[in-house]
Amino acid sequence: MFSIHRKNRGRNSRRSGVSRRSGTATLELALTLSLLFLVSFGMVEFGGCFYIKNNMEGAAREGCRAGIVTGATTALCNNAVENQLQVAGLVPSGTSASASGNNYLIGNYTVSYMDNGSAVTNVASVPVGDTLTTQIQATWGTVGSNYRILALMPASKLITCASAMRKEGQ
Repeated sequence: MFSIHRKNRGRNSRRSGVSRRSGTATLELALTLSLLFLVSFGMVEFGGCFYIKNNMEGAAREGCRAGIVTGATTALCNNAVENQLQVAGLVPSGTSASASGNNYLIGNYTVSYMDNGSAVTNVASVPVGDTLTTQIQATWGTVGSNYRILALMPASKLITCASAMRKEGQ
């Protein structure tokens, strides 16, 4: 009786059971790691998008602050936006704003100014008491290229931030 029991639990039957289990473990590991990498790289990409958007909001706020004081000019507003984008590392040093219609281009970022919703090219022309809005736009494919590991977000996604404040005066 002892020999029959031992015969059924021979080496060959144990090895075949182990190899079946290790194949299952390998498959589970492959599925789990692929999901883990997808989630990790997705967090990097979305985190980069939130980082850029947060810094664009800060730059819009600083540009708006520069434009609401008495004697403000569009050049001062553009400098404030440019400085904030440079501090965040989103625009290299030495970049300056160039005019393109009602918009200003600072690196890959488009800056526009509005007076109560109407586009203006000269911030000094906004009357006291009106709302000055500074809007910054960028395309994710151009500003987020360092974060697009798996390209989970479309390159054509438009990131838009704005800040609005009332124009001050005497």
